[in-house]
Amino acid sequence: MTKKQFKKNKWKLPDWDYKQNLFLEPCLCHHECGNYILFIKGHKSHGKCNPNDFVDIASLDMEDLHDLYVNIMEKLDIENSKINLNKQFKKEKN
Repeated sequence: MTKKQFKKNKWKLPDWDYKQNLFLEPCLCHHECGNYILFIKGHKSHGKCNPNDFVDIASLDMEDLHDLYVNIMEKLDIENSKINLNKQFKKEKN
């Protein structure tokens, strides 16, 4: 996906708390570096930390955010295809 295509992709915020387990925030020096910090709830991290605290796990620039977006969309497409395939198999069995 090009940056132009990315900008055209409009979406609405979901109805659920999508920041319950992870979120992005501008870093403290965002005005200088332009980076965002990715935070994740402790119980989702691979390190040992308080399960209820948020842990900063990455500093991402705009290119990294685009890469992350494309990686996520790719994985969601794969998972959705698996779900649809399983539904089709279940229909054929019945």
